Parts: sequence; C-alpha cells; structure tokens
Amino acid sequence: ILPNVIWSPFDLNPSPLYETAFAVLLANIVMTVMGNIFYDFFYVYCVQHLYVQFMLLKAALANVAQGVVEGAIDDAEKFNSEYFQATIMERLKICAEHHARLLKFGRNIEAYCSKVLVWQLVMTYASLVVNGFIISVVSVFRCYKLQATVRFTVLLQERSFKSTILFNLSVSTVVQLSLFALLSSELNQQSLAVIDAVYESDWYLFDAAMKKACTFMVMNSRKGIVIKAGGSTRIDNALVID
Repeated sequence: ILPNVIWSPFDLNPSPLYETAFAVLLANIVMTVMGNIFYDFFYVYCVQHLYVQFMLLKAALANVAQGVVEGAIDDAEKFNSEYFQATIMERLKICAEHHARLLKFGRNIEAYCSKVLVWQLVMTYASLVVNGFIISVVSVFRCYKLQATVRFTVLLQERSFKSTILFNLSVSTVVQLSLFALLSSELNQQSLAVIDAVYESDWYLFDAAMKKACTFMVMNSRKGIVIKAGGSTRIDNALVID
C-alpha cells in the first residue's frame, strides 16, 4: 500500500517500480512536512519581521525633524540652529545604522532563499504539471466509461475521488506559491518606500553632511530587497501577484 492515495497512468504494481514509487512518495511526504514546519514558517517569520522593521524605519525617517525645537520657528532659523542640526544628525545616524542592519538582514534572506526556493519552485511547477495531466486523463477516462458497465462505474467513483485529492493538492500548491510571492512583493515595496520617507523628512533643512547621508540611503534603497530563486527568478511574479 502506497503512503498516500494516488492514481497514475502507469502500472505501479510490478517490482521494483512499486518499491521505487513507495520510496519517492514517502520521501515527498517527509520533505513536505519538514518544509512546512521549518522552511515555510521561518520564511514567513523573517519576511514579516523585516517588513515591520522597514515600516518603523519609514516612520522614523519621515518624522526625523519633528519635535526638535518647540514654538513657532521658521525654516531659516532651523537651518542655522546648531542644536537643530546636531539633534537631526544624531537621529539620522540611528536611522542610517538601522537601515544598514535591515539591508544586511534582507541580503541574508535573499542568499538563503536563493538556494532553497529554487527547489521549491521546481517541485511546485512539476507538481502542478503532473497533477494537471493526471486530472485531465481521469476526466477523459470518466467521459468514456460513463457508457460502460456498472463495474466501471465503481472504478469511476474511486478515480473521481482520487482526482479530487489531486485537485486539492494542486490548489494547496498554488496557495503556497502565492504566499511566497505576496510576501516577497510586500517586502520589496516596503524596502523601496524608504526613498519616499527620505523625501518626506524635510531634508532641505539639513546641512551638507546630512544631505549626503540621505543621498547614500536613497542609493542603497533603489534596488530594495528582492527574493529570488537561484539568484535569477523573482518570486514576486507579476502573473501571480496580479
């Protein structure tokens, strides 16, 4: 008995084909369970954590010049105020250091996912293709056998049940792929939003040194965090996202 209910266009009963199929299916179940427990949760946790940190950094940058001096004071006085410039420098330094840590953390996620997600995508696409082929074969078989005897009707019900299982498996695979794509897309957009936060930070009140620091932050944020499989294929596929 194979470890899960499956139908194949090939006869899996002869040895050693049966033992080979058993080992492959069992390994697939073990890898799926281990992947869902460790990799999926690890990926979701890391991406969500980095996403929230970018949100906090964006808010800090956008309000970096707020509340430094009290009372009504014009922009010229702020620009010439040593206290204002020194306070902004301290705040901007904290934001720049935090941004560098987030980018390093994001690059580590990119490097890790580049090695792991390539196999995930290959198995996902292969599963969708194979399941679609099997389901289509069962559908053709069903339309033909509806004109046969009662014995084939029982066989039809069994294969229809297995087709339903394969369909549910395919839907689960698509949902998992969509989860990876959506999280990757949101992380990329949030990492790029740092540029907008710098533009909203009243940068025109900063001195030359701080404007230079803001320029470097913008340059480092132009690419954003991009999750790729194998270092080449983006996970946030436009076909899946749209």
